[in-house]
Amino acid sequence: MTYVKNIENELIQRIPHTIDFLNDISQSIAERAFYNTSFSPDKRAVNVRIEYVEALLKDKNIVLNEISSASKRGAEVRKDFDVMVDEWFKSHREKLSCGYNSWLHAHAKVASSFVVGPANFPVARNQKLSNYADAKLTAITEFRKKSIRNILKFILPYGDGSSIQTDDPNAGEKIENKIASLEKQRDEMKAINKLIRKFFKNGSPEILPDNLVEFKNILRTEFKMSEKQIVYLMEPNYGGKIAGFEKWGVTSH
Repeated sequence: MTYVKNIENELIQRIPHTIDFLNDISQSIAERAFYNTSFSPDKRAVNVRIEYVEALLKDKNIVLNEISSASKRGAEVRKDFDVMVDEWFKSHREKLSCGYNSWLHAHAKVASSFVVGPANFPVARNQKLSNYADAKLTAITEFRKKSIRNILKFILPYGDGSSIQTDDPNAGEKIENKIASLEKQRDEMKAINKLIRKFFKNGSPEILPDNLVEFKNILRTEFKMSEKQIVYLMEPNYGGKIAGFEKWGVTSH
């Protein structure tokens, strides 16, 4: 059990509040699920329990990150969404742990001829039981996706802000803001292309060090571009020239 305790302690030290989540799945029940399929059922069991905790926390982070991103895009977010997320998480946790335990109970009936021995091994029956257990595992993945999708749909009733829904009461205003944003982006792209033509004569990548510093400073201060964006912008095109934004990209906005 030393290995099991070490793994548990590592997780608890990293994320202290996970001790309760770990106990959602019994170590002994998880071990029984792998007695006939693993030479180290204790290790396999604790790793499944860790996997469950990580999946649970990951799902909550996905929901919170999606809400945050949607809010930044101007999406309508329900008031007290944090309370709603907490309530959802309780239900999500209960159903996810139930799904894992159901899978473990099903897997406990599965055997491996390498572990139990090949003599009189019921191949057909075991394959049927294995398929049943696999279906339980697949159901866990499907549940997680559906659960996340449902809570986000409830908290973001008019979408995540990446597109404007026709039933959104603020659709008109959002469309106007979207158009204004695209026009501003187009004007900035045109201004940057003009700047490139000024510093890179005929698109030649050759430029004096002082001029390069000035060029980058303008992009940083006036257009709030990051170093990564600047490097990408300065990549030569197929003709070896610094061309900036393509014409179709500028005129399509």
